[in-house]
Amino acid sequence: MINMINQVVSLGMSMDEFYSHCYRLSGYGLALPLERTHGTVGNPDNIPFRLTLFGKRLIDVLVNINGESTMVRSDDLKR
Repeated sequence: MINMINQVVSLGMSMDEFYSHCYRLSGYGLALPLERTHGTVGNPDNIPFRLTLFGKRLIDVLVNINGESTMVRSDDLKR
């Protein structure tokens, strides 16, 4: 999550815009908000999200359109 927030800042996005996107993905079942006490959150004001299996499968489908492939493994879901 910390790396993701650093990328958001480097892209020039506001945190409100970022969280708007995350909650929209959550509404589609592609991401889930985690508890604020989760260990990957450095700043208590940040809200951590993680991809769901559906989100990972969608990424796989989108990447396969270009002839590339990503493998979704159970180990990836534990991250």
